[in-house]
Amino acid sequence: MIPLSDPKREHFASALSDGEEPSRAWFAAGHSHDAARALAEAAAPDIVARVAVLHREKYGDSSEDLVPAISRYMRWADQTYAVGTVAASVAARGHLDQAVLLKQQLARRTPLGADFVPTFEPEMSDEEWMAEFAPKSCP
Repeated sequence: MIPLSDPKREHFASALSDGEEPSRAWFAAGHSHDAARALAEAAAPDIVARVAVLHREKYGDSSEDLVPAISRYMRWADQTYAVGTVAASVAARGHLDQAVLLKQQLARRTPLGADFVPTFEPEMSDEEWMAEFAPKSCP
């Protein structure tokens, strides 16, 4: 994949591939401090694709590299969702989608019966999640 045409976006993608938080990477790339915009841009398809390519170029394509990346996308999803806007919710969904894709790759790479199986503890129980996000009945 060729570098992104906008040098600021390329710098942003490069910083993300190194594990930098989106808001810091956004500012380091020359943009103003705007955490919500940084989180939304980190979920943009071209940025996500470029981050994946840069990460593979820098660190290889091993299973061990996927676990921190999955954790990073999950953390970004939480941070993005906390912004509380519709756009942030859409961006959070993008981060979750990427985490799912990486978890699927990890499942394909981990041999059956291997001792290494990453686990991710949810912050809410199923009951808590349903109480918070389930559709509410109308009176």
